[in-house]
Amino acid sequence: MNALSRKLMSAVSVLLPSRSASPREKKKMNSPLVRESDQRIRDDEYIPWICHTTGGWLHESSGNLRAFDYAIKNMPIKGSVVEAFSDDFFDRWESGLAIEDLFDRPVKLGGEISFAYIDGAHSYEASKKDFENIDRYLVPGGFVFFDDSKGKGPFESSRTAQEVLNNPRYELVFTTPNYLFRRTESS
Repeated sequence: MNALSRKLMSAVSVLLPSRSASPREKKKMNSPLVRESDQRIRDDEYIPWICHTTGGWLHESSGNLRAFDYAIKNMPIKGSVVEAFSDDFFDRWESGLAIEDLFDRPVKLGGEISFAYIDGAHSYEASKKDFENIDRYLVPGGFVFFDDSKGKGPFESSRTAQEVLNNPRYELVFTTPNYLFRRTESS
């Protein structure tokens, strides 16, 4: 999917209940090559520059990565990562379709959602529809994170985030400056 497609179409990423990693997957995650890669990333002098050039997306204390890390570590249900355009995603979700997640693991769609990242079309109508769809499945304690929702920024998704800010069923966890919310109760 190219950048233009992401701007024109609404997409939702969610984390689904997961299975345990297979012995093969665990071995791969603990391989010397992965450990060496991790060390290179930690030691790389260009990481601060990359963080700056991506609009702060990766910045450890104020980037979107911080919101992802917090939500994933605190999700009420651990899970798999699934990404799809919004309408397609919810059609598949409601049908209980069996697919592969972003890491090629088999998952069955449907049920509860612990974390959703709303990105894509930044219009008010699209972001509100995405939120309303997620709201139907998000578990209490689950998270929803809005891309390009900064305050009164240029994107209309910020208007949706402001409405969620005033929704008594949600609490603001923090901003990156984009908004990360936690659901506090069921609907």
